[in-house]
Amino acid sequence: MKFLVDILAQAHKSLVFLEKALVILILFAMVTLSFGQVLARNLFQAGWMWIDEALRLQVLWLTFLGAGLAAEYNRHVKIDVLTHVLGDSRLSKAIDTAAQLFAMAVCILLFAAAYKYIQVEAQYSTGTLALGLPDWFFRLCIPYFFFIMAIRCLINIRRIFLGTHRRSIEP
Repeated sequence: MKFLVDILAQAHKSLVFLEKALVILILFAMVTLSFGQVLARNLFQAGWMWIDEALRLQVLWLTFLGAGLAAEYNRHVKIDVLTHVLGDSRLSKAIDTAAQLFAMAVCILLFAAAYKYIQVEAQYSTGTLALGLPDWFFRLCIPYFFFIMAIRCLINIRRIFLGTHRRSIEP
């Protein structure tokens, strides 16, 4: 059992590393594309229409990557006044666990809604974007990251019980 947990932990670590790399890559691409678009419009009175759609999709991906990483590092939006006042007591751990369970339930519900959204988009969408891929393909990050955030809530619950939980108020 420990072997399986170790493998899953290493896979999770690799996934977090990949997400961080994607954040850097996407942010660099966004700055480069938007700067190039501004230069093209102002200097050459021309531009590329595909850049606007690419930037919209990059904002979507960057948002969900950031949300996934925030859930990993326990930096997501939450009210932790009680846990801060209570310190490391059992009640504090119970409140942290309840908050993680609530967040996980919300992520599961949002995953289900996003999954249905992608199904509808796949059924009725006829547009294609880069490499001939359908436009809904680039929105798969929505259900994926809600699923990942739900998994990370489970990981955070495990960390609470092991005493390795990252508090959002710590630097």
